[in-house]
Amino acid sequence: MEAAPEVAASPQGLFAPQTPLPQIPQTYQAVDRPLENTRWTGPRWVGRYASIGMRRPGDESLTYSQAGPLGTFGSDLASEISVGYLTNPMDCYEFSYLGSLHWNRDNESTGPVSSSLSSADPQWLVPFQNADLHQQHHSAEYRQYGLARRWLTDDIGNSTLGMRVIDYSEQYRLRSLASSGSEGRYELDAGNLLVGIASGMELWRPMSQRLALGGAIDGGLYANFADARNQASDGNGRDAWVQDKDLSLAASLGLHLRARYQLRSWAGLYGGYRWMLLTGVATVDDQAPSPLADTLGLSTSSDASLLFHGFDAGLEFKF
Repeated sequence: MEAAPEVAASPQGLFAPQTPLPQIPQTYQAVDRPLENTRWTGPRWVGRYASIGMRRPGDESLTYSQAGPLGTFGSDLASEISVGYLTNPMDCYEFSYLGSLHWNRDNESTGPVSSSLSSADPQWLVPFQNADLHQQHHSAEYRQYGLARRWLTDDIGNSTLGMRVIDYSEQYRLRSLASSGSEGRYELDAGNLLVGIASGMELWRPMSQRLALGGAIDGGLYANFADARNQASDGNGRDAWVQDKDLSLAASLGLHLRARYQLRSWAGLYGGYRWMLLTGVATVDDQAPSPLADTLGLSTSSDASLLFHGFDAGLEFKF
């Protein structure tokens, strides 16, 4: 028998690379699994509470006496409260209330009344012109209600759109007292009920993990159901009274500069300063005084503009 031919061994021996085996396609079989609950379970409620100090400037020269004007209103403290419900991390439906702001100013003086009080009947002016003391009181009140949807895009920017109601009214009272005991009274009231739509935007700039600076701007367009009332009495049984209503267009524009400090993921402090311009409203100073008579005439004027401004500080939380 012939010998088998010798085959030279590979220098790499057993460690020689081998041809890879062909890949066998694998078939994956779907496995039924229960769907996981993906419903959002985060905070459902958002709340804010702030203390506000607001000034009501303007009409400083208002007076019905020649002895001098009533002066400034000053400022008043009130509360701003809002409660919102989160349907998801971005959509919030919110109710808010601001008020009640109440401003007062008073003045006591001697001497005759100003030419603002006039009459074709001299008997109407006797209790005012012959008085030894004039007491003047002017007050104003402001309340605001809102129902809006807030889009909480993130911690940097938010926006709102909804309905707003503003209730603003003023009351003026003049008492002219004489040593003889006679008393003349003159009253003038103005009221405004603004109902409309308001929208706003809020922006923040983070300064650190906890501190952020920002601002907000908002505006509104309203139907103003305004009214004015005038009443006079000579103290001797003669009284006159008249009321008038007016429907007009009003608007508001607000600016708010704020700072926010995050205490926890669910709570933070904020504070700042705000300005609000309100146009198309009826004020006492805007009404033309009607001459004193047994029958008074009055036409409501709602052309006045007011600029409110002041500070606020409060707490915001989620739960």
